[in-house]
Amino acid sequence: MVPLLRRLVRPRRHLNRRLFLAVLAAAVALAMATGAAFAAGLLTTRPISEVPAAIFQQHFQQQHHGTTGKGSAGPGETGTLAGAQQRAGFQARTLKGIPGVKLNRVTSNTITFRDGSREPMIELDYELGDVRVIATEIKDPHPDAPFEVPILSPNMRIERIDDSQYLVIADETGKVRDIQFKTSEGIVFSVNFFGPPYPNTVGPGGVDVEFARNVIRHLS
Repeated sequence: MVPLLRRLVRPRRHLNRRLFLAVLAAAVALAMATGAAFAAGLLTTRPISEVPAAIFQQHFQQQHHGTTGKGSAGPGETGTLAGAQQRAGFQARTLKGIPGVKLNRVTSNTITFRDGSREPMIELDYELGDVRVIATEIKDPHPDAPFEVPILSPNMRIERIDDSQYLVIADETGKVRDIQFKTSEGIVFSVNFFGPPYPNTVGPGGVDVEFARNVIRHLS
């Protein structure tokens, strides 16, 4: 499956996409008993498959009736999380258990490709201290397919966080700008980080690796 960074163009911003129930119940019970934050250790991802650019493009065309090019998002609809989930047809993963995190906006949308295919999207806009975190979730019509990416650029790497694979995208300073992955349920994520500006700059900066990892661990 093609990744979000190549498939999606948004008009406002450019996006550089099972544990047993007994274990879950025990973890929830422990968190409730101790009052500790419950991080989302239950998040599992599809394997990331790195392929040559030509193969990547070929697979994209096969999935989109011979067409090429990124998808485009409509104007979007701002509302409640429950409403966005109902329109998208899937349950969004949200940030839980991080002190001070604030969900500022929920937007539902649809990505349309050149062949007319459409994929529902939910965007969650968070504030975490002086960092803005925007999590975009898109329902993949091929949920069981691996998360396919072209040969990685030097600023990209595949990283394991709690035994699951993630595509980490950094800037020239090494700070994390974006983490992309596909869940075992077939939802493609792009988690974008907008930190304070670097010295002598005006645009947002990236975040430390541990900050980014902590955010990923608390998606549930």
